[in-house]
Amino acid sequence: MQQTIDIKTEKTLCILGLLLPIGGLIPCIGFLFSIGGIILYGMGIYNFSKKLNNNDIFKNFLISIGIYLLTSILVFVLGIVLGYFMGIRSGEPNILLVIVIVIVSYLGFLFSVDFVRKYLNILYEYTNEDYFRKAGSWIFYGALLSIVLIGILVVLGGYILLLVAFAKLP
Repeated sequence: MQQTIDIKTEKTLCILGLLLPIGGLIPCIGFLFSIGGIILYGMGIYNFSKKLNNNDIFKNFLISIGIYLLTSILVFVLGIVLGYFMGIRSGEPNILLVIVIVIVSYLGFLFSVDFVRKYLNILYEYTNEDYFRKAGSWIFYGALLSIVLIGILVVLGGYILLLVAFAKLP
């Protein structure tokens, strides 16, 4: 006999967390929607991790967020420090600075989404909902392709698949 677990709250938190950042398009206050979305989604993933008794789900989520935040901070600091020392204050763009920032951003994005793929694959193992596995693959391969910009659309498609995966859960 297979045990069933009530996951309605977790499902709702994750769906709201994925949809709320759309409000990020609102000028001046949009960032609050994005932050709220990350918090709700994180709460949903945390609760899934506890109900499924697998800490790797939430651990991989936190690592992905941590890598993303560290990469953002690193890119910001690199932009300021290297920009200052490479003479950006002269008004001329420095191609080396742009290349370094693009490479650091790209690698950070790749490492971050690899952990997203890991926790989505764990959710797939527990729920047998194939859209989790597909979403993880789309997000990861979209990140790989993001260097040629088309990948951003693939990542967006991955997050749409992730919404479908949560919506299909009981």
